[in-house]
Amino acid sequence: MNFAFVTLLLLFISLPGIAIRKSYYSSRFSINYMSTNLVNELIWSFIPAIFLNALAITVIESKTDYTFRLEYFGYLVAGGNDKQEIHDIFQNIHLSIRYILVYISSLTIIAIILGALARLIVRGFGLDIFFRVLRFPNRWHYLFTGEYLDIERGWKYHNNIDFIIVDVLMAIGDEKIIYSGILEDYYLSKTSGGLDRIIIKYPAKKTFTPDGSSDYREIPGNYLSISYEKILNINIQYYEFDDDEEDNTSEWEDIESESSTIPNRRL
Repeated sequence: MNFAFVTLLLLFISLPGIAIRKSYYSSRFSINYMSTNLVNELIWSFIPAIFLNALAITVIESKTDYTFRLEYFGYLVAGGNDKQEIHDIFQNIHLSIRYILVYISSLTIIAIILGALARLIVRGFGLDIFFRVLRFPNRWHYLFTGEYLDIERGWKYHNNIDFIIVDVLMAIGDEKIIYSGILEDYYLSKTSGGLDRIIIKYPAKKTFTPDGSSDYREIPGNYLSISYEKILNINIQYYEFDDDEEDNTSEWEDIESESSTIPNRRL
């Protein structure tokens, strides 16, 4: 049996597994931003696909008169080359093609729903905060939303945060520059599995000269985009708005600071 055909067959069987992983790892947690390879991706997709297919086959065979000829699948995967046997298998596939397409389409849709539901449960109940094994690979999300504090101080503690200030140390030639501002957004890299750039509001710039002096000035403009390539270090400060009811004044309170040194261009 042709190796390419066997690979295509296994990929077809893995579709529900691919769907459930794509659905679970979506948005900022997308697997597009995970550092992985094709082999690992197929393996991690094949495992849930086997479980979903086994469960679906069990339910269908117990509730209907339809019987799955799993020996056909085993014969093709094992590389059987008996022409008559292969002819009978494909004849059966031809006669059942509509049912096969309905089956795989329905199972893929169910997998998408299950993946999204699992993500909503994990995120909704903060299970990724309490259990490291459920934590998403996008560690920047936990730092840039303040959910990192939940790990130490309790679920939803980050809701106290009103804004986040970052100080970004960069190397431009022989010059060291610190850009400071309120964190507005960030973007992940689809190639390195890490950070691509961050966006800050109301930016300011502090430069250092070889003689040890420094110069601080605000940068005209509302937003500044900073590329990750030349970032050496990011200092993160979480602030909450502290209302003083007695004198009807408000102050910004520094909740906690996080300094993230970036080795090998990845957190």
